[in-house]
Amino acid sequence: MEVCGDLLPQKPKRGRLGYVPQRLGLVRHASIMHNVMLGANAGSSTIFHSSEVKKKAHLAIERMGLTDKILEPVRKLSGGQQRRVATARTLAQEPKLILADEFLSELDEETMEMVLKEVLEYVRKSGAALIVVEHDIARARSMADRLLVIDDGRINPFIREVTAMEIKV
Repeated sequence: MEVCGDLLPQKPKRGRLGYVPQRLGLVRHASIMHNVMLGANAGSSTIFHSSEVKKKAHLAIERMGLTDKILEPVRKLSGGQQRRVATARTLAQEPKLILADEFLSELDEETMEMVLKEVLEYVRKSGAALIVVEHDIARARSMADRLLVIDDGRINPFIREVTAMEIKV
């Protein structure tokens, strides 16, 4: 099996795999910009931030509607704003595969639609793959090309049976 151009069990090259965890893993005392630059710099082996890294970070922050709070410490943000910072961090990374665990939780309807639109736009333009864990089946159906429903540890055959899955990016 191949993931992000690498044969498993090798790890994909740094930066190719983006992850928006349910528990966000943000640096709480640092600014939005700092947190997002960590993602933008993910493919680099240096700790220094080039102008390209800063540009990627700014664009991702803008996509998530957080430009007015760019220097704000994460600890001062609401849960939904923090979720958008984590999503911006992943988009700034420019991954080939995004794993997103409940990445739309804590967002109001309008913000959820904006975030989803931006993520799906990134996926469409970049050709990246997006795998989402989502408990709201209607929301999952609205965003998915393919849907796999797991109920009590088993694949639900009434929704769609999948016996093998190959991810090529």
